[in-house]
Formats: sequence, C-alpha cells, structure tokens
Amino acid sequence: MKIETYKPFFINYDDGDEGTLNLYDWDMESCVPIFESLGREGSGYDWDAIARLLACKMGLEKSRSLHFNSEAGMLSVYGPPEILLGLAEKLHKVFGDEQEIARCVSVMGAAKG
Repeated sequence: MKIETYKPFFINYDDGDEGTLNLYDWDMESCVPIFESLGREGSGYDWDAIARLLACKMGLEKSRSLHFNSEAGMLSVYGPPEILLGLAEKLHKVFGDEQEIARCVSVMGAAKG
C-alpha cells in the first residue's frame, strides 16, 4: 500500500485502479471556526461538498470516476489514484486559505436549517 499526503489529506492506494482520499475529524477542527462564521459546521459533510465542487471543476469524466462516502467526522472519497492526487492538491490549497473556504461555502449555498 502506498500513502501520499497533502496534509491533512491522505491518499491510500495499491497498484490497482482505486484508492481512497481521507480527511479525519481531528484535522478538520482547525477550520471549524471559519465554517461556523459562515453558518456551517465544518464537518466531513462540508468537506465532502467542497470536494465535490472541486471535482466538478476537474471535468465531468474525472468527477464521475469518484465515489463519495463521507460522514460527519470524516471526508472519504474513492477513485483512481491519479485523480485523487489532483483533488487532494486542490483540497490542500483550500484548507490553508480562509478566503477560499469562504468562496467554496458561498458557492455551496446557505446552510440548511
């Protein structure tokens, strides 16, 4: 098994066709105040929505090859390792940029209540 990291995002894969990209709740905690100020929780579901948004920007074929299985405490995406690596790089950039998080949340729409 190979592990690549774009901290705090981890990609696990073998030489096969599918890998996983994960972000865990203990790593999400540092961004929770940003999300809360925007009317969101900052949970795995919010990161899932951001990942889906970024995947769509990678193109229809690439985004369709991904499978999302997130929970409140974890972002989890399955798919081809090369596509997961590209998505992880994009997520890593968003994670470190409060303005990018705010832009993504704005595109996602208002919090559901």
